[in-house]
Amino acid sequence: VSCTHCPGAIERLAARRAASQSATRLYVVLMDSEDDMAALSSPHHRLADRLFAFHGRAQSLQYAVKPDWRGMTPYIAYIDGKSAARFVLGEPDERTLASWLKGKK
Repeated sequence: VSCTHCPGAIERLAARRAASQSATRLYVVLMDSEDDMAALSSPHHRLADRLFAFHGRAQSLQYAVKPDWRGMTPYIAYIDGKSAARFVLGEPDERTLASWLKGKK
């Protein structure tokens, strides 16, 4: 919620996914949401297929996801269910994003 770069990243990922007609799902994880209803009504959050909001210590969630993640955002993960998740700090470059949208790692 407090990330200044995340709304734009979500919007660009959603637009790129729509343009490619990919079946890839977009999940957004909020680690600092104090007001779930406000988060749900946010235009960029509504672009997500699913929105997860966590309360409590963000550092604990970050460590559980990836122990060496130090909380920089946006932090984007590609999860295909077949192999280990691939993480990108910031937005993935065009080549990586195109590969992800085609369902390739």
